[in-house]
Amino acid sequence: MDEIKKHAIHFFNQYYSSVKRLNSESHQQRIKEVMKELDLKGTYSLKETELIFGTKLAWRNAPRCIGRIQWSKLQVGWWQLNNLPIIDLIRPKSFLQVLLQMCFKCKH
Repeated sequence: MDEIKKHAIHFFNQYYSSVKRLNSESHQQRIKEVMKELDLKGTYSLKETELIFGTKLAWRNAPRCIGRIQWSKLQVGWWQLNNLPIIDLIRPKSFLQVLLQMCFKCKH
């Protein structure tokens, strides 16, 4: 668990540094929330902006990806999944349609 907490703190330091709020009250509060959630559940949830930042960060850190230089321009299609009824994400055919739409948008 200590290792997970260490990684979480590192991630949130990077996130809050990127939004120019490192060591701010909101930064410290968020770390407290995450540590509490980890203690209670053994896991924690990311907010949408944190998830988008994490996605971009993962792409930037992918050593074999030639397109990673464009990491900050990545547009995450989270809104597409967010606006669908949950049943559409459970049905394989509907989920496949969403993925295909995302792939099409990435290509064009």
